[in-house]
Amino acid sequence: MRSSSIGPGGRAESPRDIAETTEAGSAAPTTRQEPRAELRLADGIEPAPGIGRDLFDPTPGKPVPGTPLQGPGIFGSGGLSGILNAAMDHIATESLKNDPGFKALPQNVQDAMLEEVKKSPRPLAKTFQDYANNANFRGYSADVQATAVQQIGKHAKDPAATTALYRLLNTRGFEQLDNDDKSRLLRMVGGTNDFISKPERQALTTLMSSAAYTSATPTSKGQMLRDFLEKQESTPQLASPNAKTLPRQPYTTSAGTDAKDFEFRSGKAEGTTYDVKVGDQTVKVTMPKTPPAGSNLPSIDDVAKSIAALPPEARALVKEVVINPGQNPDDAFWAQKYNQPGFRSYMTAGEEGIVNIYPTTAAQSQSVLENSMVHETGHVLSQQRFGSSTDDARWDAWKKAGEKDAIIPSQYGKNSPGEDFAETLVIYMNVKGTPAEAELRALMPERFKLLDEMLGRRPGS
Repeated sequence: MRSSSIGPGGRAESPRDIAETTEAGSAAPTTRQEPRAELRLADGIEPAPGIGRDLFDPTPGKPVPGTPLQGPGIFGSGGLSGILNAAMDHIATESLKNDPGFKALPQNVQDAMLEEVKKSPRPLAKTFQDYANNANFRGYSADVQATAVQQIGKHAKDPAATTALYRLLNTRGFEQLDNDDKSRLLRMVGGTNDFISKPERQALTTLMSSAAYTSATPTSKGQMLRDFLEKQESTPQLASPNAKTLPRQPYTTSAGTDAKDFEFRSGKAEGTTYDVKVGDQTVKVTMPKTPPAGSNLPSIDDVAKSIAALPPEARALVKEVVINPGQNPDDAFWAQKYNQPGFRSYMTAGEEGIVNIYPTTAAQSQSVLENSMVHETGHVLSQQRFGSSTDDARWDAWKKAGEKDAIIPSQYGKNSPGEDFAETLVIYMNVKGTPAEAELRALMPERFKLLDEMLGRRPGS
């Protein structure tokens, strides 16, 4: 990578790519920075069709456990009505506790049910009472039952989610899975997060409603669920389209100074350099003096905002930002390596801490810009710790963690261990300190643990 100043920019596309490390101006780069590709296609998932019937599906007309009551409570809230509501909640909870099916469940499952019931007593108490007397549910191991209870408890007011989980727990395909896969699948589709769980749950509903699934043998159903879990094809292309705009710290941007004949990675051009200051840190940003027409580059203010929005641990890794007037010269290499014809880099970064931004075919949102910057700091951090080549033995710990978690952060993360690290960091930084952290940490415990160690933080802090 070049060590020149960094530049303000315009707007870029959204697939992320981070090359491993290429010296600007070298005739034959020895190491390329894996790029973050631009995002070209919508990642939305088609609405799931109506629930089809499986061998263990509920009898037609029988309510699916967990379907919440619709509309306001008949007593409203406050005063006598509040007392009556509390009494009804108490009655529902006591009814669950005294149910013979509930009493026959393992103690850890009973405890899990009662813990979840505190959140929404009436709907969940009745739901868990139904499950306690469901022969299929009782046939699962205590750990699988407890995992199911935790996921069901998140959706007291979401009938589509509770129906999907009920379908899963009562399909003969699910009983074909081993206990680890049962729990992993429940956690993957049972959460409330947009990164993985919601799109995968929609896709699972579609699968279980398909003629191919409903007409299959139990053994074939089990294999279809294993394939679904392994391929994880409905997790979005990138983590950032589902990420939020990050909290922003106060910042200042200096007046621009001329950068004559600046050596951008895309070629020499006239530039303007700014200093963006956030707290005690100053980051140089260099952008073309005259951006090419229709180039979709971010403005200096867009980039300054994205620097100010970086979590402190990530911002400390950024030394410069350079907004290039042209494409990444390594795009052809990455198109071939990733088997993605027409591939375009959005950003690249390496262990030196220089982030390069490239023009994109479509304008990108501020959220995508900010989270792509987080992604790039993942390349900086991982290359500083593990080396610029993912063949380096130092990468083994991350690779093993990913294999053990067996959940991808995004489709883009499949391209390489480096992209997996950077995409996982986007999710990690977005959920840390929020209610969603526990959910994502349960999906990717080994990689979150490594990031905790690398960034010196405690879970939930």
